[in-house]
Amino acid sequence: MESSLNNNTFVLEALKKGHRIDGRGIYDHREISIKHEKTPGSVEVQLGKSRVHAVTTCQVVRPYPDRPAEGQLTITLELTSLCDPSFDTVANKQACTELEVMISRQLDKL
Repeated sequence: MESSLNNNTFVLEALKKGHRIDGRGIYDHREISIKHEKTPGSVEVQLGKSRVHAVTTCQVVRPYPDRPAEGQLTITLELTSLCDPSFDTVANKQACTELEVMISRQLDKL
């Protein structure tokens, strides 16, 4: 999920000139809205026109015998076609798996 060199160059040049695609100034931010839903662990976050629905769950499990003082954290990510009608189901699943691994690796570094 890397950006192309052309895309990176375009973004950097636009930022240097103070241009943004959506017309905001370089230091302007998008409106943020956080709505906690009735279901515990469920929230909807809206940042400008972008919306995310997130659900967290937890479960107490027995640690691995060789690591009795360590816990476990599992990341599961789902993206629906509501995000983008052109989503390819197979490619979407692969992208989710890649993101899950990337997030897990970053959290392992903490």
